[in-house]
Amino acid sequence: MIQRPMLYVSDPKAIHSILVKDEPFYQESPAFTEVARVSFGPGLLSTLADSASR
Repeated sequence: MIQRPMLYVSDPKAIHSILVKDEPFYQESPAFTEVARVSFGPGLLSTLADSASR
């Protein structure tokens, strides 16, 4: 596994900002999307939104 810096967030306001307000700036990694696709099938959890449609 490649060692990369990782940020753990526990502040509720920061989590809200990342997941709701500023979501287009924090995209899931391709590895996360692939694991979600394999685990849950081709559905909502394994897709990426088109940021141009927002």
